[in-house]
Amino acid sequence: MASQTVDLVDEDAADLQFPKAYNERLKERKRRKQIIRQHGLLLLQKTIGWLQRFENTIGREIAEKITGLMRILSGKRFDFLMESLHVMGETRAKIKQLKELRAKGITNHRAHRIFCYLSEFRNQAKKDMPSLSAASLPWGGNSIASVPLQTSAPRKKPPPLDIMTLPGYEKLTPSERELCSNLRLAPLSFLDFRDILVTESRRHPGSSLKLAQARVLIKIDVNKTRKLYDFLLNEGYFTQGS
Repeated sequence: MASQTVDLVDEDAADLQFPKAYNERLKERKRRKQIIRQHGLLLLQKTIGWLQRFENTIGREIAEKITGLMRILSGKRFDFLMESLHVMGETRAKIKQLKELRAKGITNHRAHRIFCYLSEFRNQAKKDMPSLSAASLPWGGNSIASVPLQTSAPRKKPPPLDIMTLPGYEKLTPSERELCSNLRLAPLSFLDFRDILVTESRRHPGSSLKLAQARVLIKIDVNKTRKLYDFLLNEGYFTQGS
């Protein structure tokens, strides 16, 4: 008789667990709906675009981690937090840019405008400058007028790209900035290409990567891919595949 009573109690307790678990799921679903409604997360593409806005100032990884605070902060408070971090990142990047200009002797806005104008003028002059071969230069006392110019001029090398004002510039090291400028590659594109190659190298033993694999992953000029591959290889991001 006692065992039957215990069995009935266990059955009643088990029967009560099902509606309790169901009610807990309903509460959790309601909580998630409130978070989605408060923070405007109904459209996935809009949310992704909103996060991309903070990639240059806050960083993708940090922004994704901060989104966990949506559970405890209201929509307005969370937006205020993100905008504050965004402005802080913009200010930090601006200060870094001003420090670099100060290192070049530029101390006011007028000098900055002159510097930008002369830099653009210099790059354009390099671009328009005709290429002269070694045979066209004066040699052995001969004047340049007496030496015929080369009929088919070699392909002119494009001038370096001014990347100082481009997004993602502050995330690059001095050597990476020089590479991006010479390859005329935007900083954000370089960072994406670097992450792609490093991620692929980690899938292979010893973090190795072949040049042929890099050319398959990155659809840009083959010469730029080779220089980018050699640079990352020398910097130790991965090893050369056999």
